[in-house]
Parts: sequence; structure tokens; C-alpha cells
Amino acid sequence: MKKHSFKRILFKCSAALILTFITACLIFAAVFYGATKDVKLDDSKILSPSFTSLQMSDVNGSPIKPSRGAYTPYADIPKNLVNAFVAAEDKRFFEHNGIDIARIIGALKNNIKAGSLKEGASTIDQQLIKNTHLSNEKTFERKVKEIKLALELDRGYSKERIVEAYLNGLYFGCGVYGVTSAAEVFFDKTLTELTVCECAALAAVIKNPYGYSPFNNLKRLYERRDVVLSLMRKNGYIDARQEADALLERLIISDKKPFIDACDSYAECVLEEASKITGLSAKELRLSKYTIRTYYNPDAEKILADAVNNPDYLLKNKNGKTPDAFALLVDNHDGGISAFYINSYIASIYGLRRQPGSIAKPLFVYAPAFKYGIVTPSTVIDDTAREFDGYSPGNYKNKYLGQITVRQAVKYSSNIAAVDVLSRLTVERAKHF
Repeated sequence: MKKHSFKRILFKCSAALILTFITACLIFAAVFYGATKDVKLDDSKILSPSFTSLQMSDVNGSPIKPSRGAYTPYADIPKNLVNAFVAAEDKRFFEHNGIDIARIIGALKNNIKAGSLKEGASTIDQQLIKNTHLSNEKTFERKVKEIKLALELDRGYSKERIVEAYLNGLYFGCGVYGVTSAAEVFFDKTLTELTVCECAALAAVIKNPYGYSPFNNLKRLYERRDVVLSLMRKNGYIDARQEADALLERLIISDKKPFIDACDSYAECVLEEASKITGLSAKELRLSKYTIRTYYNPDAEKILADAVNNPDYLLKNKNGKTPDAFALLVDNHDGGISAFYINSYIASIYGLRRQPGSIAKPLFVYAPAFKYGIVTPSTVIDDTAREFDGYSPGNYKNKYLGQITVRQAVKYSSNIAAVDVLSRLTVERAKHF
């Protein structure tokens, strides 16, 4: 009797569990359908991974069309480069159907143990969908949309075509899009010239385009590169000897100043400012339907670009290298920035902010002193260490030239001469000027 009762209880529990499971599946299916019923795969975004629905216009209302990097077909992408990204981002990429169930279960277990969402399980298909179709918001609704579109993507395209679009649309920071441009900017190489070490380094950068940038933190890039090389060996893409050789290879980062399309510098800065205003990321803005009207003047931008890229205007150092340089033009009538150009890839225009330093001398001292007739370029000043009303300035490295003209004072950036002239000019008149 007891045995019979136990079987009955066990049967009821099993039925309850099955019913609960079926109910959960039905609820998930209903939620999934409700969240994704209007979501469709946009082939134009896959076929052109540099796709952007954001519109920018110049001061005349004409569209601004910044470049997005060269596009390289799968057949011309080195196998080592594909393998590096697959090993680092999605080791079962060539086996799954767009989502990796085993990875999802593993990530779920680890997150439960950690008590937080520390680990993701996005495949390359899902990342391509997120980069071209969806925002960065971390919500259940966005995730189910991503899963649906990833499954559609895998059914509609070959694995080769998917990874081709993915690699050509990746953002590497500093305004660099796609593996072809990244190889050129970081290493001054074509894709076919890349070593195993450099392929692993490119796969490392996208984990954190700013934090692992070779221009910002080479030490951290090496650490992440080593992880990628280890993953390539564990997945059978390289052997132990190849890994050891790649680990010993030093990355030679390009110091060549690449010619940047004239409007790229301006467009990147527009996106950064718009991000601060809207609270959206640059990627979310690119996928948005916003229209951004700017003060951009393409003719002025062309002049700035030609000037900054003219080698006759930039003095080379003893190693034959030219400095980073930028130019910015502001319209005095409306305060709008008409043109901005920089000859080097930077993470942020706001990273250019510096104290004015010695440029303050001609602006705040000598120019108003000329206006008020206090000095001329030929006026002689005593460039020796001395005190001005209790203040004792000093020249760089305590070098003093004695009797010099204002022209020489500007040339050698004398602090003594500048304070001397300012004491005659007065701070009030300098501020007014």
C-alpha cells in the first residue's frame, strides 16, 4: 500500500514537472514571438557592414559621407586572421546554427555561480546582428531579437560570408573600421603581410578598442594577444612551436601618418559630441534615424587637410618623424566649427585638451602689448633672473640670455621677458584684449 502510494506521488510530481516545463516553454514562445514579430533581417546591412542610417549634413545641407575603411572579400582574408577571431570570439562558429547552446548553458552556470551577469555567450552571428541591427541596451527583449535574427542570418548566408561581413565591419577604435584598415593603421601592412602574432593582436584589440589599442596601452595588448594565441593553439589552429614563436615576436607599431579622408576627423568628432548630448553611444547613433546638421564646410576642410598633410609645414625630428598635428576653424559669426582635421588617429577630440603653456605669451602678452604701443618686436628686454613684485619666474632649465629683443624672447619662449612685458601691460589690459 505504501509502495503504491509512493508511485502515485512520484507520478503526480513528474506530471507537475512536465506541465511546468511545458507552461514555461509556452510562455517563452509567446514572449519570444511578441518581442520579435516585427523584427526582420535587413540584407542591406549585412551586405554592407559599414551601413549607417544616421544622416549628417554640412553647412549647406549637403550630406557628409565619411569613409568607413576598405572592404576585403573572404577569399583575400588570411586564414590565420579568421582563425584568430574565431578562436577568441566563437570557437564553434563553423559548427553551430547562429547560436551556441553549449556556450549559453556554460555561461548561465558561471553567471549563477558568480551571482551576476559576468559572462556572455554571443556568437559571431549575434555580434554581427548587434553591430548592424540593434542597440547596446542589455535587456531581455534585445537579446531575443538578436537570437531570432542570428538564426535567420545563419540560414540565409554561408559561414564565410558572415565572418567576412563581421571582420569588415568591426570597429577598432580611433576611427578605424574593418581589419584591412586596422592592419594598415596599426602595422602599416596589408592583410596578406600579417604574421600570426599580428593576427592575434588584431583579434585582441576588439575586446576593448580603447584599452587594448597599440597607441594607448601596448602592455595590455600584449597580455590579451597572449590569451588569443593560447586559444588558437587549444583549438588546433596553430601548434606549440608557432605559438612560442608568436609569443616572442615584438609588435612593430606603425609611426607612419596615414592620410585620413578629409571629412573623417570632423565626422568622428560630431559623433562624440552628439553622444554627449543624446546619451547614446556612437554605434547607437549610427543605427539611429537621427539627422545631424553641422557647420561643416567641405572647402575649408580640404584646405586644412592639405595643409596638415603638407610635409613642408611640419619639421621632422632627428629620427625623421613628423609630429601629430591638427587644425580647427571656428566661424566667428555663429561660433560653429567649420572644419577640423588631424593627421593622426585619436580616441577622442577631448583628449587633445591641454593647458595653453607658452602659447599664452604671444596671445595674452605680446599681441596686446603691441596694440597698446608698450613694446615693438625690436624692443630690448633684460632676460636675467629677477623679481617682479614678489614673484620670481624662471626660464626653462634656468637658461638666461641677457639683453634680447622681443622677437628673440618669443623665439626662445623666455618666461622672464613675458612677465616683464606683462608687468608693463597690466593683467587687466591683457584680460580685456
